Amino acid sequence: MTRTVRVPSGGVFLATDVHLPPTGPAGHPYPAVLVRTPYGRSAHRHEARAWTALGFAAVVQDVRGRYGSGGDWRPYTHEETDGAATLRWIRGRRWSNGRVVAAGSSYAAYCALVTAAGGSDGVPPDGVVAAVPALGTGETAREPSGAERLLGRAGWWAAHGDRADLAS
Repeated sequence: MTRTVRVPSGGVFLATDVHLPPTGPAGHPYPAVLVRTPYGRSAHRHEARAWTALGFAAVVQDVRGRYGSGGDWRPYTHEETDGAATLRWIRGRRWSNGRVVAAGSSYAAYCALVTAAGGSDGVPPDGVVAAVPALGTGETAREPSGAERLLGRAGWWAAHGDRADLAS
């Protein structure tokens, strides 16, 4: 079962797909996997299906200002607070047993890591799966020698930095 909901955070609503396992023990809540992405939550349908087949609720969310989520897209700015708000929201649902793993790759891995660092009311997720994290300009913008990695950063910003989304 999948449904789209709006999770409140800092005066905006974040578009969120909640995928629940097709079967499970009656009356027993699920652990959840949270993926927050700027690339469109629909791109994670197959991943969500895999998590639900393993007995997890899969929660996939467009980050602030992207696709179906409200607010302005400002990379690396709202991820910690929006992640914490989403953790609180998940833990307050009847289908949730309160255990959450933050997961993702690339920018979504960054979201998972800062959600873990910030937690929710001092309670971080129960686990983090971060594959190839995009750690932000300060961590990835320089070679070990100190030289700027302009080409890699310019390419990402050109593709995702400040453009209107045509699809939702």
